[in-house]
Amino acid sequence: MHFLYPGILWALTALAIPVIIHLFSFHRYKVLPFSNTQFIKALQLEHRTRSTIRNWLLLALRLLVIAFLVVAFARPYVPENESQSVENPRVAVYIDNSFSMDANGEYGVLLEWAKMRARELADAFPTETEFLLITNEMEPQQQRWVGKEQFIEWVQKVHTTHIVATLDDVLQRQQLVGNDTSKFIYSFLFSDLHKPTFTLKNVQPSGRERVFVVPFRNSIHNNLSIDSLWFSSPGLYVGKVEEVTVRLRNFGNEDISNQSIQIFVNDSMKNTVPFSVGANSSVDVRCTFLQGKSGWNNGRVEIQDYPITFDNQLFFSYNIEPQTKVLCISDKNTIDYFSILFKSDKSIGYKRVSPMNVKQDDLLECQFVIVDAPSQLSTGLVNELTRFVDNGGHIVLLPTEAQNFNHLLKSTNGPAFGDWQEQEGTAVNLNMKHSLFADAFAEKNKDYSMPTYKGYFKVFANSRQRIERLFDAESGDYLCFGYPFGKGKVYVLSMPFSTEYTNLMMHPVFVPLFYNMALQSVSTSRLYSVLKPSMQLSVGVPDVTGKLSVVQSDVIAYPVKRLSGNGVVLYPNVSELTSGNCAVMSDGEQVGNVSLNFDRTESIQQYHSYDDALQMIKQQGFDAQIVSPSESTFVTDITRNASDFGLWRIFVLLSVLSLLAESILLKKK
Repeated sequence: MHFLYPGILWALTALAIPVIIHLFSFHRYKVLPFSNTQFIKALQLEHRTRSTIRNWLLLALRLLVIAFLVVAFARPYVPENESQSVENPRVAVYIDNSFSMDANGEYGVLLEWAKMRARELADAFPTETEFLLITNEMEPQQQRWVGKEQFIEWVQKVHTTHIVATLDDVLQRQQLVGNDTSKFIYSFLFSDLHKPTFTLKNVQPSGRERVFVVPFRNSIHNNLSIDSLWFSSPGLYVGKVEEVTVRLRNFGNEDISNQSIQIFVNDSMKNTVPFSVGANSSVDVRCTFLQGKSGWNNGRVEIQDYPITFDNQLFFSYNIEPQTKVLCISDKNTIDYFSILFKSDKSIGYKRVSPMNVKQDDLLECQFVIVDAPSQLSTGLVNELTRFVDNGGHIVLLPTEAQNFNHLLKSTNGPAFGDWQEQEGTAVNLNMKHSLFADAFAEKNKDYSMPTYKGYFKVFANSRQRIERLFDAESGDYLCFGYPFGKGKVYVLSMPFSTEYTNLMMHPVFVPLFYNMALQSVSTSRLYSVLKPSMQLSVGVPDVTGKLSVVQSDVIAYPVKRLSGNGVVLYPNVSELTSGNCAVMSDGEQVGNVSLNFDRTESIQQYHSYDDALQMIKQQGFDAQIVSPSESTFVTDITRNASDFGLWRIFVLLSVLSLLAESILLKKK
């Protein structure tokens, strides 16, 4: 036989009390004068014998009453084998404090209801019981077992959080902390059984735990959420009519109509756009506004939806460079048509260098590189240009001979130039849907005159290369095209950029083609990040000597940092931050911006049924059961189910029977 609470057996020392009382009788006898006791002696001897037996029986019964009660409170049980011993069990309590637990249920706010039940649960266990509190934050203090008072104090401080934790995360933490194999654990899961997070796939039972699911049901079934956001076209510059696409999701069973979304930039409302969305579906809403200033811009989009409000906003930020830097690598002695194109625009800084004079700083400072028929491309320059594109830069290649450029094309995973094609013709198939020509023509379907050519290099590409055609030769061969590489882009003209071979530089297509190449070369950094544990924030600034901090309203976080390419990666403590736009500071100077948003996992309104949740846990091999928090007998049900080994009832019954036997014996004189 084993005991759930063997420490209570020390109360058996109380058996000494009735023994002492029995051995040392403190009765006082009153002496009365009597004339003759001769006939009484025989009667007295017979009564004394009966009284002695009766007193010993009373002593035995009283000892049994105490012993049976002590054993019953120690919760005896007989395990099937020694490995099932659960003496001095520990109690692990997970309180789901995600946003969905902020909803109202049968008895008010779910989280407050769960906290109340957790406190009642703690009071139902003996004082010496050790407790472990687990919440979604997985805080360092939640890695140790504490006493009842400390546990109740921590429960009182639990509040909702944006951090999402799965059931796998919770049980992994419990097993990590409860690695003492001599201790049995009662694991209580206070949760609303939210499907996306109440998932169990990777954790196996240790064989020394019993799981109790305490489900809380909310009354919310509908929700409208801002899911994501992106710019519809590349390139950021002042004066651009920007189009932002916002994806909205309706998680309810009813259509939503006549609603509107608002877009703000630098706290100024830029546009209000109406929308409608069907039940259990999504819609993409396009919002336009005029880019007004260079530098860092903070934006947000908003909708009105209740009672779930954490996903009614989405914050974003972006940087518009004061000037787009263009570098032309060329040693031609002809007219510089690119200088003529860009010189009148102060928003574009143009610089021309020969292939032998290209410095590393030149590539670091520019966003767009024009490689215009250099007489030689060295291996070092090819490597630097490849790294430039991989890190987000854009280049355009204007060849004079194939082999010189094939090294650069190969290093950027592009197609290859073949033999020279002696063909004259006019370019065809202008791709007006491409962003370079999006606003260049008043009428999309009209046939415009196209540039002419007098030969080109045959281009050999394979189906794995994501090539975008801009316009073609009459034969259908590539004449001008582009393809992505790394974070950047490569554009290629398969004919020499010379009046001897083409009239492109004097054709109307020339201006939007190369002008938009330059404007759209300004890479858009990540517009926003989602607050998740172990998140990374990429800041596109060079390393700084000062200590970096993320400033959000009155909160200052000091994340760990490391170098990554041409920028810095930050690892903040997400529990310190909330949704909103943040400034990245170094010694009091702003060096970047990041926008943080709540995880949209909690937006999904899908919940397990009690049977499905229980079946999922049992399928992983856990000993589990459901306990309803709605019942007035919640604590009784918990304690009975947690230690329902049956034997304690037998000992309580034996104690009552001993007490009844004592009462009957006392009545018989």
